[in-house]
Amino acid sequence: MRPSSGCGSFPPRVVLLLAAALFEECGYLAVWRTFTAALEAIPVPKITGLDAE
Repeated sequence: MRPSSGCGSFPPRVVLLLAAALFEECGYLAVWRTFTAALEAIPVPKITGLDAE
């Protein structure tokens, strides 16, 4: 996946990794759920087994 040209554009996986690092106390799954919460109409992979939630 190639980021769009322009200042400040990052691929989605980079944004997710940065958010996971910045909000480390929340946990990776909580960050993923927050990012994907508004995507109910789009099939989003469910991630399991990464934390004890």
